[in-house]
Amino acid sequence: MTGLTLFNTTDEIFEKKILNFDFSGVVWDKLDEIETFKNYNEKIFISNNPKENNTWSNNAKNLKITINNELEDIYVFEDFKFLKIGSSIINLSNYHLDYKDLEIISKKISTSETRLLLKYEQSGNPNIQGMCGGATDFGYIILVINNKNELIQFEEIEIENCRGFINSENLQENNKKILQYKITDSSDDKEISKTITIDTESIRLIK
Repeated sequence: MTGLTLFNTTDEIFEKKILNFDFSGVVWDKLDEIETFKNYNEKIFISNNPKENNTWSNNAKNLKITINNELEDIYVFEDFKFLKIGSSIINLSNYHLDYKDLEIISKKISTSETRLLLKYEQSGNPNIQGMCGGATDFGYIILVINNKNELIQFEEIEIENCRGFINSENLQENNKKILQYKITDSSDDKEISKTITIDTESIRLIK
């Protein structure tokens, strides 16, 4: 079974196990124990496999259910990110930046535009037990926004991506004016290396 299972239960011990993911054995044993749990009032299973049925059960009845596809564009949760520079407030969500952790490395403001150098970091794999579960992927984003708060340039520079087999070596650790990395891509049989240089004062990628 592959999909989402929702339980309505008064079993506090099981609820605590779910919240803390506190099950003995390997991860697949944990999932098996959840799937075979019977002490519930109601259970809904929503499958992402077209060969499996969506089901509802109360331990006495088992019913097939259908999902109203008209609701697929309704978002229950929406994340907003705002950046305040001086008196200007910039809604970063308008620029489709999906990274949760963004750090301002440097900024340059003129009468015509604002240049921003942002650093992003994210877990190499949300599943800590999976491949790259302990890794941290990161990179930089150059944003140029005009005086009307319109995005006129977007450039993303990937530095580390564990599952993408991209790793780096910092070549300028003590130089705050320059970020420079040797990037190695091992995703193919032959490794490909290149050097990335970012000027943090002008906020430009030096090619």
